[in-house]
Formats: sequence, structure tokens, C-alpha cells
Amino acid sequence: MTVKEYIFAHIAETTRKSDGKDPDLVVLPKPYTVPSIKDSFQEMYYWDTYFTNKGLILTGNIQQAINNLENFAFLIEKFGYIPNGTRTPLLNRSQPPFFGLALKDVWSNLTSEQKQRFANALKVEYSFWQSRRTNADGFEHYDAETNDDEYLAFTYFYERRVGVETPHTIERGRDIMAEAESGWDFSPRFPNGCTKYAAVDLSSLLYADEILLAEIDTDNADIWLKRANQRKGKMSAMRGEKGVYFDYDCAYSKPSGVYSCAGFFPYFVGVINDKEGFGQLLAELEYPYGVISAKTEQKGFQWATPNGWAPLFYVCVAAAIAVSDNVSAKRIAKKYIHILDEIFQKTGALYEKYDVVTGKIGIGEEYGTPEMLGWTAGIYLSLQQYLETGKLI
Repeated sequence: MTVKEYIFAHIAETTRKSDGKDPDLVVLPKPYTVPSIKDSFQEMYYWDTYFTNKGLILTGNIQQAINNLENFAFLIEKFGYIPNGTRTPLLNRSQPPFFGLALKDVWSNLTSEQKQRFANALKVEYSFWQSRRTNADGFEHYDAETNDDEYLAFTYFYERRVGVETPHTIERGRDIMAEAESGWDFSPRFPNGCTKYAAVDLSSLLYADEILLAEIDTDNADIWLKRANQRKGKMSAMRGEKGVYFDYDCAYSKPSGVYSCAGFFPYFVGVINDKEGFGQLLAELEYPYGVISAKTEQKGFQWATPNGWAPLFYVCVAAAIAVSDNVSAKRIAKKYIHILDEIFQKTGALYEKYDVVTGKIGIGEEYGTPEMLGWTAGIYLSLQQYLETGKLI
């Protein structure tokens, strides 16, 4: 059996329906998609779903992809944002805002009523990041909102998971929980505490929302385009040495200097078209089997050397295409297909992350490496189609 055959045979097994029996799960109005067939991750996750939906679309399950967005609109209407996941402990934070980009993938298949509802929901979510995640300098950052006891408890959770000591303070707990909102829990991206950084991926995704809203909220198109242009100018502060984009350290008013795949996001969404800057970042992150999430010599982080993750492979390839570096786009896509094919033939399974330095199953020092369909499958099919047709969805 090939990876593609495996995905087609099993992707329907990741669909769930709310029955109200688990008090810790948010009851959703439509069937929803979870990352894994069994065991781990049996709730809906925010940014996972953007990439998972690509697999649903490419396997002919576009209605389920739309169901997922119906659930997202419901969550925005209920909470004012899309939570990290639909289980109670995950409701105190969001994740990278991919709702707008997910809408673009299915927009032509929506009814006029769905388009209006989703456009309204997108504006509500955008307001969440503006009103509850913006610092005094006007930069958006990741954060979390809960009580002091939960912030403190999260410091102990972090120690157990990463295996390093950390201060047991409310401030530190909030920074750690904010890092969970980034989706990169945990990584070396925010050495001075996540809430102190303007995240380059977050700013890029909000830029994409502004461009999309200019297209679908035509009465206010000038306002959205003005915001997008202002953001583009502000993001120039995130460029560091060699023209590479970094997270911005607001406390010290400078780019962080930590090389990570988050730096591909400005190219991915069209903030800038700079083949040279893209190439400089790729040179720091590319290894024999793909791209590492972030560059560090420190042990314990799963979103860092030596691990590569499906969503970041996708963003890297899409960024390469955006700057007309098709040679790099195809090379990185082939590396992802190769490592999945090779490990699948040995194990018969797909995994959450992969060690792109040695070509093995990803190192899971934080909680192991579970089997997964989700975004691993979605990005496999997307990159495979790109290599076959030249079209990336």
C-alpha cells in the first residue's frame, strides 16, 4: 500500500460527531475532523484544520472541509475567537489565525449565506487579535487568558514536558501558555518570553486577512488595504541580517535573531517578494530530509532541530513558489514526500513530525511522536499534487 492509498482508505476515520457525552468537549453543530484516527488528539484543533482540510479537499471530501469551517464560525460566534482546541483546558487561548486562508480554499463552493456568515466571523476574529492581543507599540503577539493558579500550574507542566527548570511565576506561566497559542509548543523562538515578541507568522496571517477582507468586504476595501499597507511597513522592523524575517523582540526593539520557519510566512502571504531573503533563510534551515522548524542547539524543544513539521514544509514550499524559486519549492516538496514514503514502508503509519536531519521518525522529547493523519496527510497530498501538476492548493 502506498501513502496515498493509505490516506484515501483512512481519512474518513478522523471525522467525529458531537454527542454531548464528554463534558470536557465543546459540542459542535457539524461533524468535525480530528488529527488522529485513535488515541491521541481526539478533539478539533485550530491551525491543524487548515492543513487537514487540504487533504479532505483532495480526497473528494470538500463538504467535510466546509463542515469544519461551519464549526469555526460557530466557535467565533460563541467565544469571539477560535480556541486552540475544543476541549476545556484549551479554551483559554487561540492558535495562529488561519481561518481566512481556509476560507479561500473553499470560497467558490460556498452559498451566498455561508459567505456572508464566514465574512462576518472573520471580522470578529480579526477584532479579537486587535483588541486582546496587541501591545502598546501596535504589534500583535500571542497570549493566553486564564487565572493565576492555571498560569502557575503551566510552569510545572512545562518542566515535565520539556525537561528543563523554569521559574514558577505567574508571568512565566503566562508566557509559556502564550507559546502554546503560537502552535509551536514548545520552541526556542521566544527566549525572553512569548508575550514580549511580535510574532512574524501572526503578523503575516493578519496581513492575509486584511487582503482577503478587502476582496470580500468591498464597501470597506480601502480601509482594509490601508491597514495591510500599514502592516507591511511596520513588519520591516522584523527584518534582520541578510534580509531574513524574525520574530520582533518588543522589549529590546530588535529582531530576535532566532532562525525559524516562521520567517517564511511573509513570503507565503505576499508581504514581500524577495527571493534572496527567502534563500538566506532556507540556507539556515534546510537539511537532507527537509526543513527544521527552528535552529537551536538546545535540547528538549520539539519545534526545533532536528524536527520538521508538515505545516512548515507547506509554508516553505508555498513561500518558494511565491518568490519564483520553483527549484527550491520542488526540492523541499520532494524531501517531504520521500521521508514519508520511506518511513511508511517500514512502519505502515504516518507521524506528527519527522527528524529531517537523519530521516527518522521525529524526536518527541516532550510527549513522544504519535501516529497521525491530519495535517501530515493533507500536506502529503498537497505537495504530491504540486509535484505532479505544478499546482499547489
